[in-house]
Amino acid sequence: MIETIGFILAALVGIMIGINLNKFKIERKNLKRLERLNHSYFKGLNYLLNDDSERAIDVFIELAKTSNETFEPQLALGNLYRRKGEVDKAIKLHQSLISQPNLPESYRTKALLAMGKDYMSAGLLDRAEVLFTELVEIEAYTPEALYSLCEVYQQEQDWSEAIKCASRYEVVSGRMMTHDIAHFNCELAEKCLQDKDHKKARSYLNSALTINPQCVRAKLIEAREFQMAKKWKKAIESYHQALQYDDVYASEYINEMSYCYAQIK
Repeated sequence: MIETIGFILAALVGIMIGINLNKFKIERKNLKRLERLNHSYFKGLNYLLNDDSERAIDVFIELAKTSNETFEPQLALGNLYRRKGEVDKAIKLHQSLISQPNLPESYRTKALLAMGKDYMSAGLLDRAEVLFTELVEIEAYTPEALYSLCEVYQQEQDWSEAIKCASRYEVVSGRMMTHDIAHFNCELAEKCLQDKDHKKARSYLNSALTINPQCVRAKLIEAREFQMAKKWKKAIESYHQALQYDDVYASEYINEMSYCYAQIK
């Protein structure tokens, strides 16, 4: 894994240096600056290759403080830290990028998105929510930020906000989240049934079935609601519809359906 990281970053550095050499037309002053960056960067890579990530992160953070020329490779490094499970290092590196003076707004928003994902991986959902919300408000990386924000709300079990985010995501991305939104409505219906608020539960079930007419979960909740009200025939009808839509989970409710049949004999 370490060798893979080193290879990827070395390639990124090579691309970065090539771009900068062209940009600065190989002026002597700029070449010296690039040489210093190059030396520091490969020093950090050497630490990585020797599995000394603590010293490597210190080098990269110092680089982030002095120049945004290495922004893209360092952003990628932070993402790799996150994927490896070293979320604290990912957060530390991405924070150092965001704190750079005179950082272009396009770089800042990219780093905010990355750090939001870091926070999610670390279970710091409130912090992730703040960053993703900011990105949505300023319309930066809106589809990705909305999708990530929707994931945050799911983990927080804030189903109403998850529905809003998923609906907005559909609009800005053109991708449908029909099954997800139906599922969120089912979660709300379940909660209402626990609170014995059958009217609101019915409203959420209707929403789920409007969005996804073949939502098995909604039909099963509906059947259970009818069963609680001793409306046996309606419960049986809902169970049959669920069975018609998908019989994979039939074993989980066949006994309940049999019980309903027994009540009308």
